[in-house]
Order: sequence, then C-alpha cells, then structure tokens
Amino acid sequence: MTIPENDESYDRLVPDTGTEADAEEVPQQRGKCATIRKYMTRQNLIRLAIVAAVGLAMLALLIVLAKLGILTALLEWIRNLGVWGLVVLGLLFIPASFPPLPGYAVFLIGAGFLYNWFGLIPSVIGPNIGSFLALLLCRRFARPFIERRSKDNKQVALLDEAVAMNAYKFTILLRITPIPFPWQTAFLSATRVT
Repeated sequence: MTIPENDESYDRLVPDTGTEADAEEVPQQRGKCATIRKYMTRQNLIRLAIVAAVGLAMLALLIVLAKLGILTALLEWIRNLGVWGLVVLGLLFIPASFPPLPGYAVFLIGAGFLYNWFGLIPSVIGPNIGSFLALLLCRRFARPFIERRSKDNKQVALLDEAVAMNAYKFTILLRITPIPFPWQTAFLSATRVT
C-alpha cells in the first residue's frame, strides 16, 4: 500500500524520526522494563487483580452451575415458559454482555438449542441492549483512564487516533475476530469511536 506524499492523516499517525542532527536533542528512551514499571502502579495492580478475581469467580460459578445441573435446569425452565422464555432469555443476555462476566456463549447456544431460528430474536435484542449499557459504563470509567495514558504514552495516543479515524472499518474488522464480544465492547468504549 502506498501513501500519497500529501496525506496529512498518515503524518499524524507515523511520527517523524528526524535526522541525525536531531538525534542529540532527543532524550534517550527508557527501556521496556521502565515503561512497564511506570504503568504497573499499586492502584493499577489492584484494579487488574479485581477484574481478574471477578472474572475467575464468574467462570467458577458457571462451572459449578453446569456441574450441579442448575444451568441445564435453567434452560429447561426457560423452554417450559414458551414464548415468555424468549423474553427471559433476552434479559439474561443483558448482564452476560458485560466484560468480565462469562455466559454469553452459553446463552447463545441455549437460545439456538431451545428455540431454533426463533432464538435469534433474544440473541440479537438482548446483547444489543447489554452492549449499549456496557458501552455507557465502560466509557464512563475506562475513557478517562485512556485519556490520561494517551498524554504519557504516544503509542496509546496514536492507536486511539487511528481507531477514531477509521472507526467503521476498525469496528467491522474487530467484530469478526475471535475476541469475546463483551471485551470488544469494552475496548471500543475506551476509544473515541462514537
């Protein structure tokens, strides 16, 4: 792919490396370890530990529910509700669309198993409502964090700008990756994608 000489968007994304004469003016870059130490503050480690603990607890809960047969009983109960089961299944998709919460795939497979093609209705409406709510919450709490980091880290700022410039293409390409849907929503909410 060739970039035209006068393309200003490329200049914003790729910083000018300068010449040899400019090399003396540029301070030495710190190593990767120093950069990692800069962002691995106690507060960030606590946040990471909380997210990991919640995610592991939810995964453990899902495994326990499956082993005890409660998950199967839940799907049977939904099947016995008839048409109202579609509504209940759609409501279950809403919390499953939040990032550290597992269960999205279980409800998706359960919807197809219980209702065949009609399972598409709660599989589309529920996750869209859940993703919208997750987007609002993640944008409220994650976006200020990204803005603070983009002031310190040029790579984060460049990634944020690249996503904002090609938001539609980036979103489509991200949605076809194997990254879990709730985590995609959290990542996109932290960027300037509108």
